[in-house]
Amino acid sequence: MRKTFVLTLLLALLAVGSIGYVAAEIYPLRDQVTVRTVQEDLYAYGDISAADGLVAYLKADYYKAMNWQTKVHFGEELTETHTDYALTFPVQKTTSYLRDREDIDIRVTVEGVVDTHDFSYLAENLKPGEKREEQIFLKEYADYYNTEVDIIFPQVTYMWRPYSESVDNETEAALKKLFDENFRFPMGEYVSVDAQGDVGEYGPSYGFGINESSETFGLEVKEVFLGDSAYFTFDRNGDTYRHLDVSHLPLGYGIYCVTVPEDGGQPTLVNVHPLSPEAEILKLAADKAGNILVYTVEEGVLFVTVIDAKTNTVTQQLSLTDFPAGTPTWATYEADGAIAVTLAPVAPTFRLVLLTMGEDGLYRLHWDLEVPSERSYLLTYSDAAYKEYLYDYAPVMAWNGQYLALGLSDEYRSNFDLALYGENGLVYYDKYVTSLNLWPIQPDGDVPLTLAWE
Repeated sequence: MRKTFVLTLLLALLAVGSIGYVAAEIYPLRDQVTVRTVQEDLYAYGDISAADGLVAYLKADYYKAMNWQTKVHFGEELTETHTDYALTFPVQKTTSYLRDREDIDIRVTVEGVVDTHDFSYLAENLKPGEKREEQIFLKEYADYYNTEVDIIFPQVTYMWRPYSESVDNETEAALKKLFDENFRFPMGEYVSVDAQGDVGEYGPSYGFGINESSETFGLEVKEVFLGDSAYFTFDRNGDTYRHLDVSHLPLGYGIYCVTVPEDGGQPTLVNVHPLSPEAEILKLAADKAGNILVYTVEEGVLFVTVIDAKTNTVTQQLSLTDFPAGTPTWATYEADGAIAVTLAPVAPTFRLVLLTMGEDGLYRLHWDLEVPSERSYLLTYSDAAYKEYLYDYAPVMAWNGQYLALGLSDEYRSNFDLALYGENGLVYYDKYVTSLNLWPIQPDGDVPLTLAWE
């Protein structure tokens, strides 16, 4: 009883201490957030006046109850900030460790392939306690693998499995039919399951064991969502996927567009841009003009293909820069009618390529810069690592026709890095700290920092 009383008292004291901490340290910050540079020569570079007209928007919260949105103005010096503060009562919900974003998963599996066949012969003529083992090659029973698919749109999720006949609605049934008919991968010649028959307490029985050749594996899907459509493909570069034969795909191999009309119409699936099976697909993205951007590497060169989503036709294919084998770090950014591509090859310099859109709606090369690695922290960001959740946040970009701004939020605090590039390279760089740099105040949302030119 005494131990229970002591534990209860300790928890009460901790709660009071937490309330006191909030009252003394955090609450006074509610409408007077300040921002300053770290003020260390190790980081600072260049003249902040190049950032005149640039604005940063920061979002932070304290357990979703205390919320800050701060607007930071840059110019000759950093003097002006404006903060909107709100106290809310958060709705308790299950925590998800995945980012809230659209997604497509396609998995190739042998699940369901043998379920429709009778293998009772495995247990025939066996005595109780006896077993019969056999390796069954699935090519004898099925021409194609089965597929499992998840499609996560902003408001609804569709999913189906080959071993389940149930679907939730007519739309999901139509999608399943489209994918089953158009993503048919021939069964591998040596794909097998380990089968066993025996006679047990309840009589003859048989079962199967999955081995290495028959394990389910996910395709490396690259996707981007635009309105009620999802554009996607799967990368065949990698030992896991190279054995997949894409020559039997009715639509061919390429960039696919699946559309689920918001008005309840029938889903459609088309191949909007055929690709060579040897192409390495880095990323799919969308710009504000309604174009789909496809980044590929072919014969050591990085390309971007521009697809007009209104007509699903290719309008441009641009060669960007050399992409050496083994390039460890790359990233792309799309904003303000511009595309920026960063590469960090195994060399003392990084590469920054900038495309800008003209009045005719076409992209043209604007810069192709070699940038010294010193103070190039933001250029070490990797899109591939972000995809694997090795980064909490991605850098953000803003372009004003003269300077390219890149910013990156701190993973744990309401702080950020800012870099400006001009036609000759790095113009300005520094690290910024806010007065919300207190635990447990954290960046809020998937995109806690945005940049804009005013």
